[in-house]
Amino acid sequence: MRLLVFGLLFGALLLLPCSFSTTAEIGESEARRDDEQAAAWVEAAFQRLSPAEKAGLTLMVPAYPKKGFRHYQQVAELIRQTHAGGVIVFQGGPVQTIRMIRYLQQHTPRPLMFALDAEWGAAMRLDSVIAFPKAMTLGALEQTRWTYRAARHIAQQLRALGIHVNFAPVVDINSNPQNPIIHLRSFGEDPERVTAHAAAYLQGMRKEGLVGVIKHFPGHGDTHLDSHKDLPVIRHSAELLRRRELWPFRRLVRQGVDAVMVGHLLAPALSPSPLPAPFDPVMVDSLLRGELGFQGVVFTDALNMKGATKRVPTDSLGVKAIRAGCDVLLMPPQPQRVIRHVMATARKDPAFRRQLDRSVRRILKLRYRLGLRNTPRLPDPAGVARARGSRSDSLLLVQIAQLAVSGWRSPQAPPLPPTRIDSPSWAVLIVNDSTDNEVGRMMRRYGVNRIFRLDDATPWRRWKAIADSLAMADYVIVSLHRLNMWNARTFGLSKVLRTRLGGLQAGRKTVVFNFGSPYALRLFPHAVAFYQGYEDQPYFHRAVVHRWAGAGQSKFVRDAEPSRHIPVTPFPAFEEKNKWLPIVAAARIFYCSFPEEAAVDPHAAWMMDTLIAHAIDSQAMPGCQVMAMADHYAWWWGARGWHTYDSVRPVDEFDLYDLASLTKVMATTLAVMKLYEENRIHLADSLGALLPEMAGTLHGSLTVEALLRHTSGLPAWVPFYRIFLEKEKKEGVRIFSRKRDARFSVPITPSLFMRKDYVDTLWQHVDTLSLRDRGSYRYSDLGMYYLHRAVERLTGRPIEAFLKKHFWEPMGMNHTMFAPFLKGRAAEAVPSEVDDYFRHDTLRGAVHDMAAAMLGGTAGHAGLFSNVHDVAKMVHLFLSGGWYGGRRYLQTATIERFTRGGLCPDVRRGLGFDKPACRRDEPSPAGELAPASSFGHSGFTGTYFWAAPRRFEFLRGIPYLGRFYQPAVGFVFLSNRTFPTMSNRRLITTNVRTRLFDLAFEAGR
Repeated sequence: MRLLVFGLLFGALLLLPCSFSTTAEIGESEARRDDEQAAAWVEAAFQRLSPAEKAGLTLMVPAYPKKGFRHYQQVAELIRQTHAGGVIVFQGGPVQTIRMIRYLQQHTPRPLMFALDAEWGAAMRLDSVIAFPKAMTLGALEQTRWTYRAARHIAQQLRALGIHVNFAPVVDINSNPQNPIIHLRSFGEDPERVTAHAAAYLQGMRKEGLVGVIKHFPGHGDTHLDSHKDLPVIRHSAELLRRRELWPFRRLVRQGVDAVMVGHLLAPALSPSPLPAPFDPVMVDSLLRGELGFQGVVFTDALNMKGATKRVPTDSLGVKAIRAGCDVLLMPPQPQRVIRHVMATARKDPAFRRQLDRSVRRILKLRYRLGLRNTPRLPDPAGVARARGSRSDSLLLVQIAQLAVSGWRSPQAPPLPPTRIDSPSWAVLIVNDSTDNEVGRMMRRYGVNRIFRLDDATPWRRWKAIADSLAMADYVIVSLHRLNMWNARTFGLSKVLRTRLGGLQAGRKTVVFNFGSPYALRLFPHAVAFYQGYEDQPYFHRAVVHRWAGAGQSKFVRDAEPSRHIPVTPFPAFEEKNKWLPIVAAARIFYCSFPEEAAVDPHAAWMMDTLIAHAIDSQAMPGCQVMAMADHYAWWWGARGWHTYDSVRPVDEFDLYDLASLTKVMATTLAVMKLYEENRIHLADSLGALLPEMAGTLHGSLTVEALLRHTSGLPAWVPFYRIFLEKEKKEGVRIFSRKRDARFSVPITPSLFMRKDYVDTLWQHVDTLSLRDRGSYRYSDLGMYYLHRAVERLTGRPIEAFLKKHFWEPMGMNHTMFAPFLKGRAAEAVPSEVDDYFRHDTLRGAVHDMAAAMLGGTAGHAGLFSNVHDVAKMVHLFLSGGWYGGRRYLQTATIERFTRGGLCPDVRRGLGFDKPACRRDEPSPAGELAPASSFGHSGFTGTYFWAAPRRFEFLRGIPYLGRFYQPAVGFVFLSNRTFPTMSNRRLITTNVRTRLFDLAFEAGR
């Protein structure tokens, strides 16, 4: 049997070369047959053309979709008069463009060839469509496969509009920082990289059936004039021009490029002619076609540009261009006159007629390739959606943004990514953009709250106040927006802005986020770090801030090489002065634009959004903030719904929610964990040992562990507010007042205060509470009262100050606090209830829990306010073994000790943390799917977080067979289900929170 198998394999190997040879021969035969069919069609079509039609086939006229039907009729009439073979499209939206192209194709004698300047997609000329990256962004990529993919997406967009020819890519070498017209349109200053990316761009378009046109021959990169306005002269030696400017053209011609556009340029070292290149036979016929060997179609640059019309009379534009070797006359002024002159010259000049015939045959060959033979293929009106942008387009932009962004630092730069946000302190100055853009929002998510905006409309007094605030920061991030790539000297920044930015650098350490030309970095020669973002779009904003924060990259670009260079040199010795900043991953939360970035099925996000929408519609809650994480990737997050059911104020992602019992974990337990690590508190410590006044009392023997695990025997809660209100009513004692004074000094709400001596009365009640079933599980708020007091006694400071110093401030948790109304931040809070039983007020920024309110808004069991981003930071810390932002806050062993259950079947609780039910048949706070290692907590107001640590699992329980990695899963849900009344239990009875966690957990797997 083995011999038989070996014989069959050997025989197959012997046959393989023959099989390959046969396949190659078949391919060559088909290619020859295609060439023969093309040649036959070209010749037949050529013979059918009249002299006027031959001349007209070289003409490409402009059309403007936004001008409407009357304009379409005028263009159609011009085409009929001149027999123009092509149309270049400008200005309009996708609906107008498709409508116009359909009309012109149906109302002209022969199929038209439509072209567009679409270097970064149709958005270069049209509105309401997705914009793809510019060439310099693509040139920053280390791998050309992303340029290939971008070109394919651009081609699909153009094809949906009915476009056949893209006047791209630009292959000019942008070696001149003063270039006023090429700039970001170039792949860069290195001829090899420019050629490689241009080749990939052309291949991508060809794959989708479009023709790309490389431009602007012989090279527009090293000029300081705009050929739209004047005639640039390239004053370099022939040797340098051949080695640099001509290099991409030479290489791409060898690779079979279909079309070249000749720019309005002079290069005295290559030709002594005073005529611009499109009219110079030495440049086109001798150099491009002769020396470089190009046999395809040559387009002139637009003939209405000053670079052409200043040197050549209008009537002669067409004749001189065709004589020089050009084939297609792009947008000549007065096209009827130009074509009449071409026809007249062809009749009397045989040499010119032969040149024209060659041009026509080349154009017909290109039209054959594009399918423009007899009947045009009309664009489908449904193509509007594809032109506007698809999800796959956006995903590609996200990938390119993350791979193109690069970072550089000088020796004077602080640690980057920063290990903490508060020290050194950071501030952000957003320049030239007054909107709440994604840079500002991302920085706020990470905890930088000092964000200022500067533009031309900023008055001097306001700028002076901003400058004074910036002076208090150790490092200032200057984020540059809306830069003008057409003005290489000032980048569109006014003299006032440049002056103010120049003064900002004096004596201050500046970090630059640049979302425009890399040359703009020259404005900041003393900056200590640079992040180059290229495109002023949200995906690039997010990528730059992720890079600064150390959040890493999406999972779907992990196999790709990120950029380690900038395609041009911003200023001399840039790379010698500054060192590349490598990517740091997982230090902070990565905010995904799409679930796919975390390798999560987007259907999961849809299901979770559907569940949230149903909960809001059924009035289980007015709104919420949510986040689902797989490892450190926040793949589903944001704000949903409204502050209240009147739907007036939408929930913002930075609004504050009353966390209720999440305070037990986010504050009290966290503080105990820190003191436990410092050996200042032990789980076996009794209250009598921690609080000497408790020694020998009823509660003095209760241990820290019993209080954390809820086995102390203390009751669940005590309605102190009722006790005190009844005391007021029965005994006539004033305990509460609407005015604050020395006696009534405990703030409950902005308009209600309690007698300060009744805080002691409250504690006397707590200290005398009887214990029941000590050692058994009984959830209680009261244990956290004592732990809160113990923490403050051990640290000698309020628990809020202790937590701010050790956790909240360095982690950037600037939205986490007790009693926002006392800090002037009540307006940021979502209302928790309309209280008609105690405080008789709408609770906004004042704690909902009555006992916590009577303790001044700060208590061990309730009182903390925060938002989804800050809570998620703490969840990230728990799941990453105590690390956040590249700094360790807790030991992994401590987290494992406190989040471990281990007392089932009687007690499911960990130390401060809640745990899944001991048995599957019991109701669980974690839903149905959470593993035993998971932990979390819920809050009375409708808040919740749950976390499942990363782990390895085995297929069918067989060790080492099918072993696979399960990412850590984190889920945060903040709502005000208690508004307007806490009797609303729909959120609880419908298990919205646990069902959401089940979906998040399943998606994370």
